Amino acid sequence: MPTRIPYCTEEAAQYLPMITFFEPALTRKNPYTGQMSQPQEHHYQGDGQAKSIAAFGKKFVPSFRKKIENKADLQTLLDAPEANSTCILFTSKAVTPILFRALTSEFRDRMFFAEVHESVEDIVKEYEVTKFPTLLVVTREEDGSFTKNAYDGEMRVPQLKEFLGEYAQKSLNTVVSEYYTAKGPQKEKAEKSSTNEKKNAEPRIKFQPLEASKIEEEINKHEKPVLIHAYKTEEFKDLKNITDKLDVLCEYYVIDVNNTENEEFLKKELKVTAFPSLIAFPPFKPKKLAARTHFAPFKNYIEVIHEFSDIIPDNIRALNDQQSTQILIQDLFQTKKPTFALFYDSPEVSMSLRVLTGMEKFSEKFRFVKFKTPAPEIRQSFGVSKMPALAAIFLKDDKKDELGPEDIQVGHFSGKWNYEELFNFVNMFLPKDELINEYGSSKSIVEIKQQSDFDKYCTDSTKVCIIGVLNGYQGDEESKAKFDESFELLQNTTKRYGSIPFFWVDGICHQEILLDLNINSESVPTIITYVPGKKEYSQLIGKYERTDINTYLEKYLKGKLGGFPAPNGIKFESRDCEATHQSIIDAEKRSADDDELFRELMEEQRRELEEKEREEKEKKKKK
Repeated sequence: MPTRIPYCTEEAAQYLPMITFFEPALTRKNPYTGQMSQPQEHHYQGDGQAKSIAAFGKKFVPSFRKKIENKADLQTLLDAPEANSTCILFTSKAVTPILFRALTSEFRDRMFFAEVHESVEDIVKEYEVTKFPTLLVVTREEDGSFTKNAYDGEMRVPQLKEFLGEYAQKSLNTVVSEYYTAKGPQKEKAEKSSTNEKKNAEPRIKFQPLEASKIEEEINKHEKPVLIHAYKTEEFKDLKNITDKLDVLCEYYVIDVNNTENEEFLKKELKVTAFPSLIAFPPFKPKKLAARTHFAPFKNYIEVIHEFSDIIPDNIRALNDQQSTQILIQDLFQTKKPTFALFYDSPEVSMSLRVLTGMEKFSEKFRFVKFKTPAPEIRQSFGVSKMPALAAIFLKDDKKDELGPEDIQVGHFSGKWNYEELFNFVNMFLPKDELINEYGSSKSIVEIKQQSDFDKYCTDSTKVCIIGVLNGYQGDEESKAKFDESFELLQNTTKRYGSIPFFWVDGICHQEILLDLNINSESVPTIITYVPGKKEYSQLIGKYERTDINTYLEKYLKGKLGGFPAPNGIKFESRDCEATHQSIIDAEKRSADDDELFRELMEEQRRELEEKEREEKEKKKKK
């Protein structure tokens, strides 16, 4: 009966029937506390097909094994005093077979497990393995020698368990995690990613402390959704998975329920009685306490994310046919407001886009429409080759009175489908003096002033950086007007290329960049594309004009233009640009004075020559 199951609380009973997978911990008992380790729960929410349920469950069958890359790895495991036996699987598969993963879970605290891929040929040869898969157990004898015990039966669970049971110890004399950690198939694919960066990175999500009585005041400071974590000693299960998924889509707060006043307020005003709990408030203003959604402690992150998505409204206008497309264009001509069109074939619009489209500034300045599973001709008319896709449709010059199809420009979002990159893409289309400074520079294009700036924004993991090399001198009205014109052209260019990072550098101040890359200072303003991972660069072909810039970048980003090596990368020297500009002005003034003196000398020389010619003519006449 449900009442006998500890997981079936009164609150959970309303969700029955429920399919739950329990992912085992590293050890059955916590080696430090002696208490039984608790498995991680994963609630299934798909259809009732056996195939679907099995596919979901396979994701959470861990693999407690060490992947062997060389002989030294294997020997270290065999020599470890904590285990007398090690089971080795020789396989040709890239991902650990689920049968072997299940066995490692069953015997994880009784013997060690190793996996050797067929590509590790020296070990395969040493163990005389001729077929895959091959399973054997290596036992260490009292004299320190090793005995190989090969399994020659059917690859079935009962027979394999019986075989391993002959060599397994009662328990290992170590914490399992000291030798290997559990990895499911999804985790195995990411084994080669850097772990050091993750350890040293600052957490992106920070929970701000909050008094319960000030909830309504605080949540109404934000247009984004708000997530509040209320707990005493034990945190909400799966909290990290939830925040990893939502990322910067939300504002986060934490309430200490050990405080009696906080606890009483939550119970009375929000009807939250079980802790730890998560309390969510939908996006946009005003936010009311009654609009809260409460996630009970037993729910895992899949359930939380699913229900969290339900509180975010979809206010995007749906268009479906060619006639609707014509209406879109007519609306663009009449309002002159940029329109963002979503092309998708998924069940619903992403949470990030739903939040962005409802923000006051964006909904006021832009139009948002969506095409669900659009016809090929509609996709083709907007240059959409695959979905999901987000296209910005705007006018090249919104000051013109007479407008036609030739005045329409389309830019495509090319970044990751997360809140931050979608926000930056949409934000770029606001007027320059109205940009929202939530992520990065209020100008939307960062100025690189020193090496640390460049290293921060153009990292080795960045595919390509686009750098506008401008004349940064703005000491008089004429120079300022020229700078504003070149900067605005660069800013308008960013609208076509989504989340590709754009920067600008004062090329007159930082002439070391021009020298290193063999760029003539006479070509400033210009554009440079730089690939940090390859240390390659390319320079704008043509004039610093909209048509030439777009043609160059289109060809470069499609791989039709190559680059030149920059072996030392791009290096900035520390400079006082204001002083540099002044020194250039002084030099130009001296040069102008020299030129004037030279002209006077030439003029004097010309007069002398003319005088001599006249004298010569006079002499000839007298003769």
